[in-house]
Amino acid sequence: MRFTIYLCFISLFLLSSCSLFKSGSPDEVVKIEKPCTGQKYQTSGKVFRASANGESNILAGAEKKAMSRARTIIAQNINVVLKGVEEDFMNLVSENNIESAREKFTSNTRTVMAQELSGAITICEESTYNKKTEKYTAFVAMELSASKLAEKMASQLQRQQETLDEDSELKVIYDYERFKDTFNEEMEKLGQ
Repeated sequence: MRFTIYLCFISLFLLSSCSLFKSGSPDEVVKIEKPCTGQKYQTSGKVFRASANGESNILAGAEKKAMSRARTIIAQNINVVLKGVEEDFMNLVSENNIESAREKFTSNTRTVMAQELSGAITICEESTYNKKTEKYTAFVAMELSASKLAEKMASQLQRQQETLDEDSELKVIYDYERFKDTFNEEMEKLGQ
């Protein structure tokens, strides 16, 4: 009787041990959680958003890397929108003025974009520390209001328009309302 109980105990131990080995098999899929990601952290028709992460031996370094990467992604998304806006406006300018118009448009919008990117706000922030590697990983999501950016760019274009002659063909690329409408159309395309 005692031998039977002992044998049952060993059998249970071996069965449970086998299941432990199976759980660590290389065929097993492990789900990885990425903070500050998902649908609510993506660009929409109203805001530019970006998620990024950074790794460093110090927490502040990891956070700085993550924020820098997020701003870079936002800048890339802004460039996509501005490329569409620029193409629309360049179609209104004759061939002999197109390069001059493109330079002025690009210069104005880049200046505003650089100023506004520093105003991107953090909407999600989480950090982890890996004891084995002794590194911090920071996860962030940032956003920048598309309407505020469009307003600043349109305002800059409007100021530029005031310096042009009344007959200047370039006045067409500084049409405030057309700029905002085209910008919003491009934002909707990006947000889809």
